[in-house]
This record gives sequence, structure tokens and C-alpha cells, in this order.
Amino acid sequence: MQLKGLAGRFPTQLTVEHLALTDDRGVWLTADHVALAWRPAALLYKRVSVQSLRAQSVSMTRLPHSSSSSSSPSTAEPSMPRIDIDQADINQVDLGAELAGTETSLSLHGDARMRSVSEMQF
Repeated sequence: MQLKGLAGRFPTQLTVEHLALTDDRGVWLTADHVALAWRPAALLYKRVSVQSLRAQSVSMTRLPHSSSSSSSPSTAEPSMPRIDIDQADINQVDLGAELAGTETSLSLHGDARMRSVSEMQF
């Protein structure tokens, strides 16, 4: 992970100039001019509670590569916290062909609720 320009009121209101997420194959996601307002105490209840998420641009070329040493893939649904995003505004989202079938650009504005991997509401 690469992080540049971290600022804000820690831990509830954060801004990041540039974020790059990497795995053993390289960068798979970048985000620029990100602002996050969230409630970290919700993590105690296995929840991610975001009041607002804003970004100028996000680029996701592919899914992250797992370097799991497990020889057999699990058939169980991955464990994850409940995620609530009250307001999201991302001016430009670029998705790679591996994710969208063809390179795609769009913008996102709204809210999101995710209670499990199989049940997502946007």
C-alpha cells in the first residue's frame, strides 16, 4: 500500500491525496483526493459505519490477488462486517476490462448497504 498526503481529524475525518493498493502482482486500485468521515467505534459491533465518502477519482484495474497458501479453495462465504455508507460521491470510477468486460468509466453518487458478500444493496 502507498499513501500520500494523509491529513484530517484522526480518526473520524480523514483525507488522503493519493492511495494505491498493491498485492504481489502490483497495483490493483488507486484513489485520488479522498475524504472519509466515519464512526470507528462501530467496529466494536462488527460494523463499518461511513457518514460520507468522497473521491475525485478511483481506478480499479482488477480484483486483488490472494497469496493464500491454502491448497483447496473454501466454499464458505467470506466473513465480513456489515457496511453502511450514508453518502458516497466519486466523480470518476475507472474499471478495467477484467472487471467490467471492457474498460469502463462512470461516476457514483448515493448510499450503500452491505450485510454480506451475497446480499448487497446499492
